Amino acid sequence: MVTEINNLQPYAEAASASLAQAGPDWLNLFRKRAWDGFAANGFPTTRHEEWKYTNVRPIVEGTFSSAISGKCYASQVESLIGSEGIRLVFVNGLFDIGASSVAELPNGLTISSLKDVLAKNSNLVKPHLANYASFEDDMFVALNTATFVDGAFIHVSASQAIETPIFIVNITEDGSAAQVRNLIVLEQNAQATVVEAFLSDGDKSSFTNAVTEIVLADGAHLNHTKTQVEGLSANHIAYQVIEQAKSSVFDSQNICFGASLARTTIYARLGAERIECTVDGLYCVNGRQHVDNHTAIDHAFPNCNSFELYKGVMDGKSTGVFNGKIFVRQDAQKTDSKQTNQNILLSEEATINTKPQLEIFADDVRCTHGATVGHLDSAALFYLRARGIGEAEARSMLIHAFANEVLERIKPEHLRVAMEQILNDKLAG
Repeated sequence: MVTEINNLQPYAEAASASLAQAGPDWLNLFRKRAWDGFAANGFPTTRHEEWKYTNVRPIVEGTFSSAISGKCYASQVESLIGSEGIRLVFVNGLFDIGASSVAELPNGLTISSLKDVLAKNSNLVKPHLANYASFEDDMFVALNTATFVDGAFIHVSASQAIETPIFIVNITEDGSAAQVRNLIVLEQNAQATVVEAFLSDGDKSSFTNAVTEIVLADGAHLNHTKTQVEGLSANHIAYQVIEQAKSSVFDSQNICFGASLARTTIYARLGAERIECTVDGLYCVNGRQHVDNHTAIDHAFPNCNSFELYKGVMDGKSTGVFNGKIFVRQDAQKTDSKQTNQNILLSEEATINTKPQLEIFADDVRCTHGATVGHLDSAALFYLRARGIGEAEARSMLIHAFANEVLERIKPEHLRVAMEQILNDKLAG
């Protein structure tokens, strides 16, 4: 069941038409298949089970452009991620070399605009690009595949450990739409830390649609953080797919504080033995914000571990969704998997719809899942108040203690401090 493509249609059709023959033949084939599927099916509605609690009409009825203002965002980027590290900055989905810092790279690290790679040597990305993010199953992935222009390409050579954090910063401007496409590849035994940060600029409605494909070869280790702090006029859709090989490690944090409507889908396929996958998240929303987190971890082979902890803080009339799925296939014996979703409602009008799920087809496994929804601990609040701490400060202390289990795992120190400050600001508001 789909909605009619209306206000967004001219933008999408123009973008698709301009790109139809702009790339290598193999990519053009993907684009055509993706666009045909999107044009035939359109956007999901709340009648679709996976979108039951998330209405995308603000996106469907939005009027967006891809024009770029030319504004300099260097200071805004630095305030969030600091001045150190390697960074690629994209404005409305297009590479901004002036705000980026990719001049001096460690040995074994290749970083480039995806547009440049496709123009100069598309064989570097052909084995992976559009091979993991399924545009048949998700119409936002289909729209992205058909219309993306640029994004980040990160490649770490075998046995290389990149100590410097790599930042991909995406800024969507007033009234604009950004189709962001990223490809991150770590070869055998490679290690890296990558941060995807999403910001917006302006008070008019904007639309960010990001797809990130992550490929980890045998023994590779990626620490990945996604932070979304867009403004309250923004609409944010993101899809991450992780393909893991033997003995690889994926360690991630998904932080959502911004946007009017935000949804992040994470799908991890554990495609060999002895894999570890950690998918943690924190969302804090207020007012009339809506946040939706969908995750799926697919255990296809034995002797793999996955851990998932999502925490939510809901205030005002905000609404939230958590839908986490863990699949344990018949051959995936000796699986160890834990999934937890914990939520604090700070007002009587905040709502959370949580649905942790396990689908187990193996018998020698250790799997747990659960969800909690409640208010701040009144006994703990009374204890702090009895020791002379004001109510607002006591509430803030309890919320920080609740959120810190996720925030403390963010690797770049400056980014962790920035996220704590944004959390402070939201609580104060």
